[in-house]
Amino acid sequence: MLNGKKLTTNPHAKAALESMGGDVQDLPLVIEGNIATAGGCLSLMCLVGWLAERLFDSNKRKSIQNQLIPAGQLELFEEIISKTIESAELANLHNNRLKRDSQRMALSVPLSRGG
Repeated sequence: MLNGKKLTTNPHAKAALESMGGDVQDLPLVIEGNIATAGGCLSLMCLVGWLAERLFDSNKRKSIQNQLIPAGQLELFEEIISKTIESAELANLHNNRLKRDSQRMALSVPLSRGG
């Protein structure tokens, strides 16, 4: 069903998603194309942050999340959330480039002719 899609989840659901063909990553946020998954309850902050940035910008994300962050921990959570989103976006870009390169190589390999 998941056909090797990269994703994440909480540790208790990992085996179930792997049995459906998912490539489960041990990360708080995994992005594959237009799909993002969060690995656990606290990772929801990263998923909501990614969605807010995708639809609006980082300022909108901050204004949404600042209402949810525990008092006195704004800087800590901001660093965690922004670095997690950045890391997941970079991994997604890297994976997309690898797929593109793989497809180009497959197209450039000459077919052998039977003789």
